[in-house]
Amino acid sequence: MAARARRTPHVPALCVVLGAQPARPTRPLLASRRLAPLPPRGGAHRGSHVERGRSLGAGRLSALADRARRPERLAQARRLRLHGDGPAPRSRCRRAPLPDRRGDPGGSDPLVDAERSAAGVRVLYLTYNGLTEPLGRRQVLPYVVGLAARGWRFTVVSFEKAETADAEARGQVAAELERVGGHWVRKRYHKRPTLPATAFDVASGIATAVRLGGRGVDLIHARSTVPALMASVAARLLRVPWIFDVRGLVAEEYADGGHWSRDGLLFRLTRDAENRLLRSARGLVFLTERIREEFARQGAWPGKPTAVIPCAVDTDAFVAPPGGRTRVRSALDLGDRPLLVYSGSLGSWYRLREMLDFYDVAAREIEGLAFLIVSPDEQKARGLVADHPRAAHIRVVRARPEQMPEYLGAADAGLCFLGDHHSKAASSPTKYGEYLAAGLAVVTNPWTGDAARLAGDPAWILVDAFSPEAYAAAATELRRRLEGPDRLRQDARALAQRSFSMEDALDRYEGLYRRVLETAP
Repeated sequence: MAARARRTPHVPALCVVLGAQPARPTRPLLASRRLAPLPPRGGAHRGSHVERGRSLGAGRLSALADRARRPERLAQARRLRLHGDGPAPRSRCRRAPLPDRRGDPGGSDPLVDAERSAAGVRVLYLTYNGLTEPLGRRQVLPYVVGLAARGWRFTVVSFEKAETADAEARGQVAAELERVGGHWVRKRYHKRPTLPATAFDVASGIATAVRLGGRGVDLIHARSTVPALMASVAARLLRVPWIFDVRGLVAEEYADGGHWSRDGLLFRLTRDAENRLLRSARGLVFLTERIREEFARQGAWPGKPTAVIPCAVDTDAFVAPPGGRTRVRSALDLGDRPLLVYSGSLGSWYRLREMLDFYDVAAREIEGLAFLIVSPDEQKARGLVADHPRAAHIRVVRARPEQMPEYLGAADAGLCFLGDHHSKAASSPTKYGEYLAAGLAVVTNPWTGDAARLAGDPAWILVDAFSPEAYAAAATELRRRLEGPDRLRQDARALAQRSFSMEDALDRYEGLYRRVLETAP
């Protein structure tokens, strides 16, 4: 079997306004004016407040009172005792100690349990992914809800797509935020024409952030590059610190996808804009150690708080319910056969053809091996599977998010192959944590994020090339691991707890928030 030739993956369009941001003066253009405080956390107005238009202020006296309280809130947050070199803390749920990461303030700041409260510090969270989207449900909302439950007071500004923001989805998100007293401002996402649409969203986001900041904001958290453009301007106007949560390298992804030349103007403008954002943010979040180290070697920012927080999951949520494995296998007519699974979309960078090639080789090594594909792109998957030599042993299904623990729990190992591109150094697939939390071995490539750093773990198998030889070596290793299924599931869940747990991620975000507030002027 010949190795597949590289294909040009599709990269979702992002605006080129990244390169259109001029250098700004050191002093902010406007002073911060608190027009009215956000609704109190208790009393008749407690809960999720969904806002779509401009609301009136509550008066000058309330604004002055809120402004006077801001130093007190920040002082309370800063009083938390920080230990730079002490042992890792135990979380409040009495699980194992968190591993230290030297030089990572988000991961090694022990917080005294008696002083764990965030003292009502107000965080403005900007995300270009809608909370009603699958990604927003899995990788935005859980962090906000988790941190809000620990005392941080969140206002979330999200850009919602019409196809996902139906009444049911909006109600579900609002209920989640209401449970922790969150405040949600929905903005409409504009897609076309690309440059004007995204430029409009950026301008709208800046205006909304400044308006909300006038009511009382202590910290701005920007998730990805487009919200970082909004935050960099709003933070200057409001004189508050902001955090750049780097979710990927936009310029590198467009170049890797074949859309831009690395010698072209758009690539250079976008890369320079990203570097300016890295320098201007008060704190930085990266998905992988690998990309943080690369930026640090380039001197992309002066000494400032940073944290590495891979895409995390609620590990308990992915434990299959009793009888779930049997139900799924019976419905799919799989019996007791060993089973590989791939879950997720098929667009962008994921290589389903190569995963099918791996399955073909692995099925010769592992008797009776079947393959399950759980994807919203069901028809595309069926088209790719139709001419496969083992199509009779492949199942393709579409599942709701709440069904995923049962489908994953029915499998024995999970596949995740991405293209070998430099931009993937910054990637942390959410499915890593989901597979491991469900008790599955992970079969993946060493060039994706920090995957190579986990080599040698009993639940982690690397495929170092898209070739029959590499597939055969990994399949042999997988066969050995599957000979002890109970031990493999224990090892997988242990790795999920060590490297991808939501509690660990929340601890690191809290540590970074406090360090940024501690250094704020």
